[in-house]
Amino acid sequence: MAGNEAGHGAIVRNRDLIDVWIEAPRGNRKQMVYEKILSLIDITDEPSKHLKSNIMKCSQLFGLKMANKWQKVGQSRNRLLQNQVYWLDKIIYRINNDSEENTSSDEEQEPPCRSVGRPRVPFEEASKKTKRRRVAELTTDRSANELQFVVNVVSGSNHSEVSPQIFSFSTAEALALMVDLDISVRKYLLLRSVINAMTPLRLIDMETNKVLWKTESPSSTLYCRPFKFLFKKENADLVRNTEKEIITKIENLIPIEIKTKEGHSYIIDVDMMLTMLDGSVGNVLSETNSTMKCIICGATPKDMNTLAGINRPPNVDNYRFGLSTLHCWIRFFECLLHIGYRLPITSWQVRGPENKAIVEANKKRIQAEFRAKLSLVVDKPKPGYGSSNDGNTARIFFHNPQTSSDITGVDRESRNLRSS
Repeated sequence: MAGNEAGHGAIVRNRDLIDVWIEAPRGNRKQMVYEKILSLIDITDEPSKHLKSNIMKCSQLFGLKMANKWQKVGQSRNRLLQNQVYWLDKIIYRINNDSEENTSSDEEQEPPCRSVGRPRVPFEEASKKTKRRRVAELTTDRSANELQFVVNVVSGSNHSEVSPQIFSFSTAEALALMVDLDISVRKYLLLRSVINAMTPLRLIDMETNKVLWKTESPSSTLYCRPFKFLFKKENADLVRNTEKEIITKIENLIPIEIKTKEGHSYIIDVDMMLTMLDGSVGNVLSETNSTMKCIICGATPKDMNTLAGINRPPNVDNYRFGLSTLHCWIRFFECLLHIGYRLPITSWQVRGPENKAIVEANKKRIQAEFRAKLSLVVDKPKPGYGSSNDGNTARIFFHNPQTSSDITGVDRESRNLRSS
């Protein structure tokens, strides 16, 4: 029974709450227990936020234990009173007469403030959603300058108030960073198919023919700046019309004059070329009717397997579409990798169960050694992506030629890979 004890103030035992819990509707039990505790400790005014939270936790803890014990006694109040005397007499909540703080006692009681459910995760280990929820009150009641000042004080830096520095990216810069980051391939392909972009390659002084600046990574998206978004499905007509539109705009470009504060004047003339094209666009513009054909010489995979096919005359006009060195890295890497797989059988065609077992065992050995020595995952399928053989993997392979040679068995200096 709830009541006042000398030096202890108002107390609430589990026994005082069982009837209200049993009689309350299933979905409203926690609230009814909460209100019962408030009435037992004689709180008539609006409780403080701390007290309200504390009592709500106690009501939730009581509800969980009561539900468990109620199930064990077959939902019988008489059996509960007979079998759970020790638990019923435990104090679940205590409050001083002159304060709203819980007090401890030598008498055994339920921990009034014990958290229910999973333990509280430290802020540093919490998810972004949890962190936002925990700091919601701070961000609502405090200005950005106040929060920045707190950060400076906690970090031990200059305690003077400073204005927070907010770094923002333009649409083009944000897009370039998105592509550089590891976003999903589906999103990347979607963006790539609907965007026209330009990338500066070099800056030349036309009078002295001196190269003033040159990008070290022409294929990187760091300097890539989109200038048109096309939310249309890519097809041959769209590609051709877009090419005509871009060429027309390039022909109509006029030199730009820039004047500095020192009085110097510079005239910048732009020479733009359509070079950063993917395979499908290159096939359309070069009128190559198959993605398996080379847009430079028109050779098919069958032609490339013959010595006569190597000497096919190139279509010089198609040089303007450029050549993706990234794909060259990957294809040469995969070629040497598959040669290494087949070296034990000295044959490109893998036929028969015995040869297949030998090649498969050698493949697993090569994959394991690349993982152990260069931390590379080679020739592994990636869901929704294709293969783990990407540009970075190929670069590391060729930047470590001796290690790659030792693992694959392909001679580093050999120019003739045909087995004798």
